[in-house]
Amino acid sequence: MVNDWSPEQISKRLAKLGILKVSHERIYQHIFAEVNTFTTCDKKQSYWASFNWAGLEMQSFYKQNSTKPYQPMYIKFKGHLLNEKVDGFALNYDGLIRISAVQEYSFEVPAKCQ
Repeated sequence: MVNDWSPEQISKRLAKLGILKVSHERIYQHIFAEVNTFTTCDKKQSYWASFNWAGLEMQSFYKQNSTKPYQPMYIKFKGHLLNEKVDGFALNYDGLIRISAVQEYSFEVPAKCQ
């Protein structure tokens, strides 16, 4: 981010200058977009993941503890495939899945998933 501004500061500044009205949440979605995808352990399918409160703790853990860009993380979760038209970031994936509960997450990826 330019000058280490937070997404909240960027959003307010753009609005004040009359350049663009964009929410800080939308800016976060673009900054952390890569975290919203997952690949099955068999590596046959990749999904765009959608979550609200269910994944916030996991996302915070990732941001605070990852040691390299795009570091793999193992997650176990409950969710369901969404029957929606996939576009935007999700266009290049096998589908869109809604995570409703994160049961487990770790940077220790099981051997069967590497």
